[in-house]
Amino acid sequence: MDFKPEISGQIFIFGYEGLSPSEEFFRFIKDWNLGGVIIFSENIESPKQIKDVISRIKSHSEIPPFVMIDQEGGQKNRITDDFPTFHSNKYYGEKDDRKGLYDAYRVTAQSLRELGINVNLAPVVDVLTNPQNQVIAERSFGDNTKKVSEFCQVAVEAIHKGKILSCAKHFPGIGDIQIDPHQEMPE
Repeated sequence: MDFKPEISGQIFIFGYEGLSPSEEFFRFIKDWNLGGVIIFSENIESPKQIKDVISRIKSHSEIPPFVMIDQEGGQKNRITDDFPTFHSNKYYGEKDDRKGLYDAYRVTAQSLRELGINVNLAPVVDVLTNPQNQVIAERSFGDNTKKVSEFCQVAVEAIHKGKILSCAKHFPGIGDIQIDPHQEMPE
């Protein structure tokens, strides 16, 4: 079987530093047909700026890449200025507000799509089983598995209605820890 860089690059997703990728990064996208690019807060100055960067990223790709972002609501929003933001998942879970949740994720998805982003890394599907947990805390819909499952389904449907993809994350497990896995390894 021959190694084909034009296909193998599709399994990789990379981020970049700063407000714009380097020329080297753009060459990397083109040479390897990178499968995706993840956008972080440090990459965003304004919606217009990131829209222009995403357009450049896509222009270097023979195969359209996934352009991903964490835009969950609450405190986990990569784009905050001049962009619609909404309450946390915990808020909607506590209020038992499926309609508000649906509207928030749909509007978010539509707004992301206008910027060229085609994947929202949301919702968090973990169950908050440890009340001391600060990692998942407001990002979970709650401590009831049935409710979390139902609310996650609503969020995914809303994201898809906004015509982008959803990537559910933080499957059950992190909701039971007390240590932030970004800082040290929990057990």
